[in-house]
Amino acid sequence: MTCTLAGTDTPCSDIPSEGPADCGATSVEYCYTIENVGDECGDIGTMTTTRSPSGAIEDVLDFLDETNLCPGNSITVCEDDVVDTCINDCYTASLQVAATMAAPAGIDGYVCRGDASYGEC
Repeated sequence: MTCTLAGTDTPCSDIPSEGPADCGATSVEYCYTIENVGDECGDIGTMTTTRSPSGAIEDVLDFLDETNLCPGNSITVCEDDVVDTCINDCYTASLQVAATMAAPAGIDGYVCRGDASYGEC
């Protein structure tokens, strides 16, 4: 998971500290990479993000063009957000993903879950 200033390669950790006269809304871009490290293809059924300080949970499954992810393949999706540099607060983002994986004959598929977090204070 990465966070950059929108439209640049500048990491969010390098957002300049601004004085009260210059602070304000700053566009950032969060990018999430999901990789299937298993032995079977999986169908991604749940993908949500949680960002703070708001704590809002957002369903981002619709960001995916394809939900089937096979071994060794990865998918990267990005979304824009705005942080307020006037607020001296930590900004965090986390991604939660669940995919139903194929299982041996006679057994229902099982769910593989993963999550990642990014934080910047």
